Amino acid sequence: MKKSLIALAIAGAMAVPAIAMADATLYGHVNIEAAKADGAKLNIGTGANSGSRIGVRGTADTGIDGLVGFYQIEMGLSTDNGSTALSTRHAHAGLKGDFGTFALGTQSSLHNPWTADQADLMLSGAARVLYASGVIGRVSRSAFYTSPNMGGFQFGGGILASDQNADKNVDAYNVAGKYSANGLTLGLSYVSFETANNARDNATSAAASYSFGPATLAASVTRNDFRAGGNTTPFDLAATYSVTDSTTLKVGYSDHDNSAKGYGVEVQHNLGSMTNLYLGYGEANSALEAAGGADVISTGIRVRF
Repeated sequence: MKKSLIALAIAGAMAVPAIAMADATLYGHVNIEAAKADGAKLNIGTGANSGSRIGVRGTADTGIDGLVGFYQIEMGLSTDNGSTALSTRHAHAGLKGDFGTFALGTQSSLHNPWTADQADLMLSGAARVLYASGVIGRVSRSAFYTSPNMGGFQFGGGILASDQNADKNVDAYNVAGKYSANGLTLGLSYVSFETANNARDNATSAAASYSFGPATLAASVTRNDFRAGGNTTPFDLAATYSVTDSTTLKVGYSDHDNSAKGYGVEVQHNLGSMTNLYLGYGEANSALEAAGGADVISTGIRVRF
């Protein structure tokens, strides 16, 4: 009931007819972190590795059997007094059915979610020295197709296109495949950047994760080829172990290439299914510090709704 009232309030604020929100689901979380980075003051605010957000998603009848319209609007939330409260994270609409899904707008690409995100397991700010193999996550002005799940296998692809970049009709394209079954997930993705505005020419990422009993092991690696020549091969390793049903220990290691390395440890404790407490520590080696990284200790609370 509370969610329905809030959803209607948001609809009114956005000047959307209430009837259009009839099947909407309100979701989000507030994540407040206290973090102290080496050489910096203590900071309390939103952030860590899962910024505060609020969203509405739902479906709509198309009148065609087996074809459903869907939408998602998600905004990042600033928790600072007097700051601009909202920033766009997702704003897309599409169609889904037995053929899979197709969506236009600001949405997640297939690249990071099917590869690097498999090893992105930290909730705390320890993640600031990790996540070396990520390339593109959420993208604007995009079109993506994702196949249905066929015995654990999925494939898909998409393009990014903006008239702000006049050199090419398509700014980038992404093709990817994923297999998931019996605790094992494998991902492979390729993205080509067609506009000279991006220093990368292309990137290929592969990832694997395996969950067994209370443990999860994950790894991700990316080959970046640059337009000016040269390449890098950063990779991430991660593991988690559930000590109890409520408490999970996590470790992470990232090689950012060029000798820059990051290490992270974290403990996450869940109070029920919607509230998470966390304490993490991230350490950057001297090469990563020279590139802007810093040792950090981070603790906080995330409450989902």
